[in-house]
Amino acid sequence: MYDKLVKAGMSREVATRRVYRPFIVRGPAAWTATWHAPRYAGGFHLHEGQDGRRREGHPAAAVTAGRVEFDVGVLGGRVARLLLPDGSYWYYAHLSDWNSTLESGSPVDLGDVIGYCGNTGDAVGGPTHVHFGHYLASGQALDPMSDLIGWLEAAEHRAGVTERGAEAA
Repeated sequence: MYDKLVKAGMSREVATRRVYRPFIVRGPAAWTATWHAPRYAGGFHLHEGQDGRRREGHPAAAVTAGRVEFDVGVLGGRVARLLLPDGSYWYYAHLSDWNSTLESGSPVDLGDVIGYCGNTGDAVGGPTHVHFGHYLASGQALDPMSDLIGWLEAAEHRAGVTERGAEAA
């Protein structure tokens, strides 16, 4: 896929971003960097995450091992929280459904499918996506973009890309 995009005229940098990012959804997706953008559905609040756009029903995967907890909320719709031992968690919202082979409280490993891309909650009628957030045990939200970029760089390394846009011989 990467080589096809470059041969079609896309820059190596853009092709790399499209092929290797993101990792919370399987397959190509587009990111919208909207950390702390104002939101008004359900009352004014700041957007506490990043949105990975993908077609409805595409798998959302665990970014690390942990325990998954399922819930439904007015803003997030169908949500999954990937709970970590220190009390922090990764937050997946607007899912169309959860992985029916898992129960709330089930352990999951890195890469396990925990849900499916959708537009539930306050995203009804909008584009399908997974809202991805990171919360400390205290409840403080952190922008997950640096983690997403780190995972991209790790994938580039695994794929033999030695520096942005340059493949290893």
